[in-house]
Amino acid sequence: MTRRRTRAGYVVAWWLCLAAAALGAARSASAQAVPVVVAFDDAGRLREITPGIADRLGLRPPSWPVEGEYRRARLLRGDAGWVLEVQRFDGRLDSATLTDEQVGTIRLDVSARASSLARSAGRPDAVTRRSDTPIARRDFVRREALLGAGLFGPLAWAAADSRAFSPSAYLFTAAGTFLLATNAINRTSYGRAQTTIGTFAALGGAAAGAAVAYATTDAGWRGQAIAALAGGVGLHVGALWWAEAAGPADAAGVLFGSVAGALVGAGALGATGAFDAPTRDDRRLTAGVLATTTLLGAPLGRAYATRRGARVTDGDVGAVAIAGGLGAVLGLGIAGGTTAAAGPRYLWPTALGVAGLVAGDRLLAAPFDHDTADLGTLAVGAVAGAGIAALPYWLAGNANERTLLILAAVGGMVGVWGGEVVARPRAGTRVGRGGGVGQIGPARAGGPRVTFDAPALLFAAMRQPGIFPVVRVTF
Repeated sequence: MTRRRTRAGYVVAWWLCLAAAALGAARSASAQAVPVVVAFDDAGRLREITPGIADRLGLRPPSWPVEGEYRRARLLRGDAGWVLEVQRFDGRLDSATLTDEQVGTIRLDVSARASSLARSAGRPDAVTRRSDTPIARRDFVRREALLGAGLFGPLAWAAADSRAFSPSAYLFTAAGTFLLATNAINRTSYGRAQTTIGTFAALGGAAAGAAVAYATTDAGWRGQAIAALAGGVGLHVGALWWAEAAGPADAAGVLFGSVAGALVGAGALGATGAFDAPTRDDRRLTAGVLATTTLLGAPLGRAYATRRGARVTDGDVGAVAIAGGLGAVLGLGIAGGTTAAAGPRYLWPTALGVAGLVAGDRLLAAPFDHDTADLGTLAVGAVAGAGIAALPYWLAGNANERTLLILAAVGGMVGVWGGEVVARPRAGTRVGRGGGVGQIGPARAGGPRVTFDAPALLFAAMRQPGIFPVVRVTF
């Protein structure tokens, strides 16, 4: 009986050892399968890089391989090698496999930049501390101080409407805005995008508040000042919270959407004759509609800049705006100019302006990724093309406004095409599932490309001997 119990104990102990060994092997295999987060710098401080940190370090493509708007980037090491994982604002995770050489280059560059920033700031946590760069601190505090002294303070003075309390209300509001801004930069990360969105939200919120008060109540200027102060402060604070993770494209989208919404609303009102001998009710309707379309345009503009399926840059937003403006000019010319009847004078620019926005998105923003330099080239091309097409007609003494506007619009379109040829923007990046992190080196747009050589054209005009290719077509 004793031998049987002992033998049974040996068997149980044996199976327990096998189970423990199997469990340990499974845990070991699971631990090896889970990638490990590796810091981007040698000091081990930067386990992730956000757009704010990238801006402080001056990380830009091609040395920094992440393109587009993102929330954070992490470097992972697993059994399959190195992986760069990028979290987008909509929650998607894009990833790209990196070689040892690429990882070494990135970590060396980040470490050098972080060490340089830490030495210049005199503190080792200068990189990871939020809003600690001099540019972010100076720009944000300066904008907030200007808003407090130039917008919120005067509105508080008018809202108090008292000779005794108005100066105190002004000083309290202006100083409070400055102190709150100084405290905010130590707790949150505000870059140029947040500063731009917050400033525009304050101005737009104040205007919208006054417009709503005028449209819906019989309050005098004091009531409108109170509404403007509430709208400006409320929308300003809300926009800073809403845009905490915003990037440059978000800021451009907000501005573009708000302005486009206001212009479309004004065009629709003008087409109905609201601006011709308006009554008080017409003015109230105008104020309410413009406030509504402007406020609705801001989130729609940001939604366009962060839409799923294609990466939209701040340069793309500007290019679409140029296309919309040229469409509006063409529509005004077709309508007969500024002296045409009210309906066509507003309907045609609004309709063709919207058509220009759609065409700009399809022809400019979707195929290419424009940066600010590309946008400047397009703007110069549009202005130059409009001037080349319209100025000779105007200088010849012709005063037909309709023909002048059509020539300017068509010339501007040709100038935009020329700007695209000269700028040669990057090919558009799709950001669907499983890709879209970016490229280590700059990739230009593919397909056939036409290149003009200005020096060759000059030499040919001077009849210099030799072969000077003026136009090159590359496939």
